[in-house]
Amino acid sequence: MTKNIEDKQGKFEELTKTPIPKLILKMAIPSTMAMLIGIAYSLADTYFISKIDTISTASVGLAFSFMSVTQAFGLLYGHGSGNYMSRMESEKNRTESSKMAIDGLVISFLTGTIIMIFGELYLNELALFLGATNSLLSSTKEYLLILLIGTPFMISALTMNNQFRLQGNPSLGAAAITSGAVINCILDPIFIFYFNLGIKGAAYATVIGEIISFIILIVVSGMRENIKFNLKNFSINKKILSELYGGGIPNFTREIFIGISLMLLNNELKIFGEEYIASFTIVNRLVLAGTYLMVGLGHGFQPVCIFNYGAKLYERVEKALKFTLRSAIIFMVFISIIFLMYSENMVMLFRNDNEIINIGSQVLSIQSITLPLIGYITITGMFLQSTHKFKEATLITSSRQGYIYIPLILIMPKMLGVKGILYVQPLSDFITFVISVVLVAKYKKELKC
Repeated sequence: MTKNIEDKQGKFEELTKTPIPKLILKMAIPSTMAMLIGIAYSLADTYFISKIDTISTASVGLAFSFMSVTQAFGLLYGHGSGNYMSRMESEKNRTESSKMAIDGLVISFLTGTIIMIFGELYLNELALFLGATNSLLSSTKEYLLILLIGTPFMISALTMNNQFRLQGNPSLGAAAITSGAVINCILDPIFIFYFNLGIKGAAYATVIGEIISFIILIVVSGMRENIKFNLKNFSINKKILSELYGGGIPNFTREIFIGISLMLLNNELKIFGEEYIASFTIVNRLVLAGTYLMVGLGHGFQPVCIFNYGAKLYERVEKALKFTLRSAIIFMVFISIIFLMYSENMVMLFRNDNEIINIGSQVLSIQSITLPLIGYITITGMFLQSTHKFKEATLITSSRQGYIYIPLILIMPKMLGVKGILYVQPLSDFITFVISVVLVAKYKKELKC
């Protein structure tokens, strides 16, 4: 007990006194390493599936939108409970921190179980809703049928990972998530090609990886005083629910809107054929991979921002924001240049099909133009969320794929056809960037930064 208290006191001292650049980079390393593994997993998973055929690539692309929706609940409970736990730790209220840990975990598993049950019961309707055409329906259902089994484990693992990270212990959660991703990458070619399971093999590999991450996190959390998986400590009250949902809403709405925007995109693309869905699937994974390291840096920034804001060290909060914004934008400029220079080669790695290469390289080049803006949008959203400005954070995180994107994807294709679809994302990025600049400038003084 005494050692645990001393460790937490040492963590508090580290987060509030270590020089900002050194501290953020240290906090970011575990998440960044996990993100590197995430990049490998994301690209490897898409690579192996794309080697099956265009139908499988497009079917998994349809399922990505559903995965974003389910992941949203992991971010909701993880950030909601993690933000509250971090504030309680900064105030040295460890009893409340411990209670929130188990509440968030149990609710996340129950939510995943409900999603799994309803998804399996209405599998055909789900596949059609995601945008499956007659040629894609069978393979999409095959993939979703297996993928749904892992939903409770995936949501719970994301919850625990964010609880650890937001308390300033990112390496614990990152190691577990990384382990699951590595297992997934190893099993993908074995199940898909050696056992000749095709798209079902990819789904089995994903579910096994999710379960392994969950088990590791449960074991690790049981070793820590404030996150013990003990159902006797589970109880819900109005305050807990308010903090749980209020603190996680910005991340939840962002991820939900990503899922909705992908569904709408796929439903627009299916008019032009499976090749367009497959091409956008590959590009979306490349862009996601390109932003991973920037998000890892943001994950290092968040606990620093939360702890110092809670300790009323506003000058350190301002320094942390400036350092992280500058670093994120520079990195995304570099990624943008790489994508613009090698767009055809990157798409060709996944599918050596002339039509997909032509479509995919054009989409990747257009989306690369506004990638640096995503760095600013992402970090400012994290900043506002970490300083308890949940409404403003939700507006920023929900605009790029939600409030701005959704009207554009519904209007522009009808006006410009497929060209309208190509320019929806960069236009949404630019408008969201303008909103972010205005909100941060407006609330900086109020936040005493």
